[in-house]
Amino acid sequence: MTRKLHVFSVLIILALLALACNAPTGKSPASPTDASSAPGITLEPQTDQTATEEPLSTADFSKAALTIGDLPAGFEQLSDEDLETLGISAEALASAFEGKLSKATPQAFAAFINYTSFEVVVSLVLAPLTILEKASFDLYLSNPDGAAKDFSAGAGTTATTLPNFEKVGNSSVGVTFTTGEGATTLRSDVAISRQGAAAVISMVFYLDGSTPQMDINTLAKIMDSKVKAVQ
Repeated sequence: MTRKLHVFSVLIILALLALACNAPTGKSPASPTDASSAPGITLEPQTDQTATEEPLSTADFSKAALTIGDLPAGFEQLSDEDLETLGISAEALASAFEGKLSKATPQAFAAFINYTSFEVVVSLVLAPLTILEKASFDLYLSNPDGAAKDFSAGAGTTATTLPNFEKVGNSSVGVTFTTGEGATTLRSDVAISRQGAAAVISMVFYLDGSTPQMDINTLAKIMDSKVKAVQ
């Protein structure tokens, strides 16, 4: 089991790198660069940014953390040792947004594993978002095909939008891609959403070809509900 975990660690790290390569920026969505990255979407320039300032949320997002009770039977919380082996941490996930979110910090990090099906579930909240960061997220997430293209570049493989992904929160996108090959091919289902002043990252890693015990849609909805409840 430890050997298999080490094999998965490499694949999960590659999947996290894909996330790091396509995090939305915190720039004003009115800039020409941002507008061109989302074909068909045009926003009016905001010449007076001070007019859009608002107090940052003071909600305690740590209360929105995923718990073992939210998951199907068979999951257990990953130990610190296994988290280190897999290269998963709140800091590692948050680094994907380094320099892109001005005030947000990683909160409500949680990671679980089902050793029988060898499935890993990870969730994280990044908050609080500024008003411009909220708009930037919404603009980015409104273009699912563009997000899938970015993930493809980051993962070095073909990422596609999740075919039956249902919108959650104020805006959201779901993508899926694989890393590795053969019997150790890992499939990563990723949902990025915004609920109020928080960005929510939900991820399910499992063996390609198998059916995950925790569906990414269900996970994203659970996290959205938790984040909404604390604001």
